[in-house]
Amino acid sequence: MNYVFNPAPVVSVPVATMDAGFPVHRIYCVARNFEEHAQEMGQTGGGGERR
Repeated sequence: MNYVFNPAPVVSVPVATMDAGFPVHRIYCVARNFEEHAQEMGQTGGGGERR
């Protein structure tokens, strides 16, 4: 098929239990040390609620 412009390549992450990939659009990383990481990246305040 001809496209007006080239489509974006498929991005995937490997599946641990098989020789395959899982296609993804966005990856969100959530960590317990968010506040410390934000400070490392130069952000201040707004650390959010600690559990």
